[in-house]
Amino acid sequence: MGKLYSIITTILITIRKSGRTEICAGSLIQPGWVVSAAHCFDNGLSDSSQIGVWGGHPEQRQGILKTVKQGGIHIETRWDDQKVQNDLALLELETPFSPQDGVALISISNEVSIPNGATCFVAGWGMTEEGKSSTVVRQAKVNIVDYETCATGWNDIEKSSQICALGDEFNANDPSSEIPRVSDSCQGDSGGPLYCNTTVNAMLLYGAVSYGPRECGTPGKPGVYTRLSYFRGEIESLVGTKLPTEAIDYNATRDNYRFANSAITKTSLNAFLFFLALCKILF
Repeated sequence: MGKLYSIITTILITIRKSGRTEICAGSLIQPGWVVSAAHCFDNGLSDSSQIGVWGGHPEQRQGILKTVKQGGIHIETRWDDQKVQNDLALLELETPFSPQDGVALISISNEVSIPNGATCFVAGWGMTEEGKSSTVVRQAKVNIVDYETCATGWNDIEKSSQICALGDEFNANDPSSEIPRVSDSCQGDSGGPLYCNTTVNAMLLYGAVSYGPRECGTPGKPGVYTRLSYFRGEIESLVGTKLPTEAIDYNATRDNYRFANSAITKTSLNAFLFFLALCKILF
């Protein structure tokens, strides 16, 4: 179920800056609103016409392309690029996504804390172990790290507004690996979702990728995520509606969704899930 969620709820964001294209990720919290990271948009970006918002397809720059309204880049007013705190941005789309676009909403958790060691997932198209961005969306399993442990690895961690998570070591038995690595988010995953299981068929959005070690997957150096529940009031004020707090059960609504503009049937869904099984997991 985690991989399926990464396809239908993770949004690819392409950003044209200074003559080159960068990628970030985000999550669809309302049909016309994407939550992402402030640092993706605060440097060298002249206007929203340079942003592409893609949904409904596992591959980069496929599926449905949406544009951002002029003035629709909303960066958290307390964003601190020196301490990398309050790293939150909301994108207001020119036209909203619909279920037929192959994109699903994900609910932001209302919980102010997550148990230490809880298993979650992070998704995006960021850098892989090959040193380049992934052509398909990938996900990594990570475990929540308590504040005290995280603070030993990073300065300026804010317990109320940030979450730390670190994956398990994945190459301990690989003789070709010079140093051990753990599953982690990486460059290009910024703004992407940190989501956790609530039931067998549903997940909640807890965080957005903010930053991590320069060498992704460094043991003992957790990734840092913006805690979205901390900003719920501001997000609801901006989007103009109360956001759901309960997880959306995808199995209950999957017949309404299309993937890559093809209607789901039992056969096509099974084929799609087989495709997902062939996708590599990030790190």
